[in-house]
Amino acid sequence: MTGRRESAVSLVDQVARHLETAWIEQPLLAGIVERDFQRWVTEKVSNWLERGPNTDLVVRGEASGGGVPYLRLLNTSFWPDICVGPSDSPTTLAVEVKSPKRRGLPGAVSHSIGQAMIYRLLYDQCLIVVIGMESIDTSFPRELADELSGNDISVLMLSPKPCPEVGS
Repeated sequence: MTGRRESAVSLVDQVARHLETAWIEQPLLAGIVERDFQRWVTEKVSNWLERGPNTDLVVRGEASGGGVPYLRLLNTSFWPDICVGPSDSPTTLAVEVKSPKRRGLPGAVSHSIGQAMIYRLLYDQCLIVVIGMESIDTSFPRELADELSGNDISVLMLSPKPCPEVGS
């Protein structure tokens, strides 16, 4: 994961570390539907929080029932794919999920950075999760990561790790 200061382990760091170790089910990899990955991230973060140290936090996903706090700007509404925080105001962490093919990677990353900058007007931290649907370079420019970190925005670049087949 890139884009966070190295001091305290924050919620964004904890969520990113959990997602880095999660297996992606084979049916999810077979179809390239971003909303399915949004639901997957929502489920993984929800399950992790239920078992972990942050049981007072809730997770809401736009693709998993909604209820994500939004903000009005430029005569329209903006909301992240997923939010995490206390139930009365889940604006601690905004998560934006992208699942581009290699050709769409630059546009997906730049678009999600712009979205995260807008979300920071309402949310304390933002995490951009990019799940590459083809073999992609998961490195991220350090200079850009540092710049985003100064705005409490982190980027997690993932290459899918399919679940091992049962009995293999």
